[in-house]
Amino acid sequence: MYKGLFRLIMVLIFASQTIAIYSQCIDSLGWAGTPVIPLQDFTDPGKWHPNFNHNTGDTCYITNDNSNPDAICLHWRFNTGSTGKYAQMYYVFDYPISLSDKDIFGFDIKGQKINDNCYHELNVKLKFENSTGDSNAVFDEWHNLARIERWCENVSVLKNQLKISKAIKWNRVRVVSLEVFSNSAIVSPIEGVVCFRKLKTDTAARWTRAGNFVTLGNPSTELDGIKKIALDTIYNRQAANGLLYTWREDGSSWLYGQGLALKILSLNGSWTAASGDSLLYRTAATKLATFLNHHQDVKGFWPRAWHTQSGEILQNLEGDGSVWLGDFPWIITGLQNYYKKSCDVNAMIAIEKARHFLTDSLIDNNGKLYTLKKTGQKYTKQEVTSVEAYTAVILGFLEINEKTRAISMANYIDGLTWDHTLKYWKEYIGGNRVVLFANTWFAQLIKNNQAISAEIDPTLQKSKDALSFVARVLNTKGPGSPIGFDGIGPIATWLEGSFTYICAGGQANQCVFDSVVNYIKPSYAVPHYNDVVSCGTGDIWAVKWISLDGTSWLYFAASKSSPFVLSSDSCNHTAVNPVYVDESFSIYPNPANDKITIEKARITRVCNLSIYNIHGAELIKQQIRGSKTQLDISNLAPGTYFVRLITDNTVKVIKIIKE
Repeated sequence: MYKGLFRLIMVLIFASQTIAIYSQCIDSLGWAGTPVIPLQDFTDPGKWHPNFNHNTGDTCYITNDNSNPDAICLHWRFNTGSTGKYAQMYYVFDYPISLSDKDIFGFDIKGQKINDNCYHELNVKLKFENSTGDSNAVFDEWHNLARIERWCENVSVLKNQLKISKAIKWNRVRVVSLEVFSNSAIVSPIEGVVCFRKLKTDTAARWTRAGNFVTLGNPSTELDGIKKIALDTIYNRQAANGLLYTWREDGSSWLYGQGLALKILSLNGSWTAASGDSLLYRTAATKLATFLNHHQDVKGFWPRAWHTQSGEILQNLEGDGSVWLGDFPWIITGLQNYYKKSCDVNAMIAIEKARHFLTDSLIDNNGKLYTLKKTGQKYTKQEVTSVEAYTAVILGFLEINEKTRAISMANYIDGLTWDHTLKYWKEYIGGNRVVLFANTWFAQLIKNNQAISAEIDPTLQKSKDALSFVARVLNTKGPGSPIGFDGIGPIATWLEGSFTYICAGGQANQCVFDSVVNYIKPSYAVPHYNDVVSCGTGDIWAVKWISLDGTSWLYFAASKSSPFVLSSDSCNHTAVNPVYVDESFSIYPNPANDKITIEKARITRVCNLSIYNIHGAELIKQQIRGSKTQLDISNLAPGTYFVRLITDNTVKVIKIIKE
């Protein structure tokens, strides 16, 4: 009897703990809001007015959803014809209402799958007006959202994100409309149904924010097991040439994931082990680093993607012809962690080429960042506005001890993208959209690097506020219902993005972790999304393919760490046996002709000098003595070279130009 009672008590305790965890999710994730239109009116087809092109064969009408009493459905049909087809239902309030104090709007939506191979756009629009047909209107659009044949919950838009035709009077809103439209020509008739529910609004500025970061409480044995499986999953995605499959399904290797995984393999590889897993990880890190060392563009960046097996470039630049700085700096991070373990001079040369690519002309003194954009055969500078890109570059600079530049860049982008009212980092300078990486990455950068936090977030409250905000706006579910986040939607659960939130220490991250991990058991190989969404729906690319990037972030989550934590490892240079320490050198003239002068700030005896070409080949090697030494470089062909000067605890690399 007592044993049975004890078991019952334990079951009740466990159940209460589970309820407590999931109530934490309810309290910390998503938002409830209040209806824009009273429910009895919202679900009454007679309260809505249909509107459409009225071309021959076009139709539009409104019904209830028999399977959902809280929904209203728009039935539409577009006959063949020109662009600009639309089907709209609009609601007119009896009296104007005020939405002046509201910050966010959202709705649930369920569309219908259209089997036309994505030929036609089937976009969705939410619009507010001061009067029927008024040109004073604000709206937002969701690409191809009418195609999803399940409920997407809490599809949200900030008021300051709405597109403005003319300034609307928010204290006198009279009309709300929901619309399906296509900007592509209709070559054959198409039709469908889209249903809406829970059209709501809220004052986001009043949302409660987190007072602390949350750490996973799973037993260390469980987390260690997950971490080991994630690590081996990464290791097993390596091809013979060193590249890791980002996607096995299309045989591609994308840049960002290679850098992220190289950091992981380097952290777990041992350069002294003669056998065992640590030797395997070291070997894998060396193979990947070697590929990256030898496949760097002459300017110093890396291509966006390679074919994994052949190593051929699949995509060199971003679609607009620019070097995408959200990905490229992760190779600096990966190689620097590899170099700290291996002392591989080729990695140092590659890092220095990448450093000079950025620092020679792409960063202003105030921290403003540029990239290069290629038009024809010519490169021109182009301003970078993305918080994600800034964060990646700042991390790369911190990894190679460029703290001054890192701090100036952090100050610059924070000052131009932090929303002081809603308390989050905007997607980019001049844009208001809420995206996950801008906030989970930047929060981790601040939280894990005191030099940055001291400048822009000493109490770390901004980071907590931003994480709380994205937890409300981007919380989503989708098929299988893992509790997590989408990058910009929310349309479906983005597993990689959800793990970045966990690594950042966001509220309810224990609940998110348990939910997502249970979804991906037993292999712990992380899918990209929990759904397959085609046609660029909601501006996301969602597949269930196993993701190198997501698996890498699972590794850090299970480690209760982050890729934004700098490694304390340092390369051991005892093999070169110099006899002094000296950190300050200058080389002039630069550009040079036949000779260069190497000058040391302090009087010392000897150091070791090497000169390498851009491919990492060592061309000159000698010891130099005294405070000033002249070196003959007349035998070198005109071009770019790297001078490496080694002391017993310092490596300094300076780029020179031979004319």
